[in-house]
Amino acid sequence: MTPGERKTYFAVNGWHTATPNQRPAIERMMHIADLLRRGVLFNSTRLTQRFEVARKTVVRDMEFMRDRLRYDFEFDRSANTYRLRNAPPPTL
Repeated sequence: MTPGERKTYFAVNGWHTATPNQRPAIERMMHIADLLRRGVLFNSTRLTQRFEVARKTVVRDMEFMRDRLRYDFEFDRSANTYRLRNAPPPTL
């Protein structure tokens, strides 16, 4: 482990370490869901900076939300932002 990293649950098995600013996927997806519900305009660049993760991580989170959680959102190329097309699914 390098300075500034901390062990996560998975690090016990040697799978994963995280820096203090990284959050589990569920926290990132909850934040994304909140942005979508409130109509806040955002893009993957903004989220990569916010969570200090790779763009691919944000894209995977968004794909999971679309495919598994059934969030109906779209990317508006002219505004360079994501937005909901229809009402979000029920929350837990």
